[in-house]
Amino acid sequence: MLVCRFLIVALGLLFTFGHVCHASEEEFLIWSEIRIVTPERPDTGKVVFTAKMAGPKFHELLVVAFGKEHKATKEHLEKLSGFPLSSLVTTHEAGYEQLGGHTVHFKLKSIRYDRTGRLVEDRVRLSVSRGKGMEVFGPEQRVLKEKD
Repeated sequence: MLVCRFLIVALGLLFTFGHVCHASEEEFLIWSEIRIVTPERPDTGKVVFTAKMAGPKFHELLVVAFGKEHKATKEHLEKLSGFPLSSLVTTHEAGYEQLGGHTVHFKLKSIRYDRTGRLVEDRVRLSVSRGKGMEVFGPEQRVLKEKD
């Protein structure tokens, strides 16, 4: 009798919640173009970040900051290659005058397994300063997890 009750309850739960088991696998949609606009600020002005991708490579990149347009060079685009637009983080800082003064940063990252099986994070930073214009720093690599 107890076994019958258990089976009835188990079958009832299966029919009630069985649809939860039929999930499909989600995949990220890759961004091929992005335009971000910030509100105007006294220290940076209105900041506009526009980028277009051709596959995993940056095709165009333009930043408006401090009232000027800053277009990425071929060398800048090559350093940014392989970093997804969806990882973009924007920040700014007052900065030191001898290092260019007020600076706007655009940070990108990519997480992957390397050939040895370690989980690594690659980072790159595109910075636009009032005094020095556009520069790209990196890419830099950081190990997140050693091989098991």
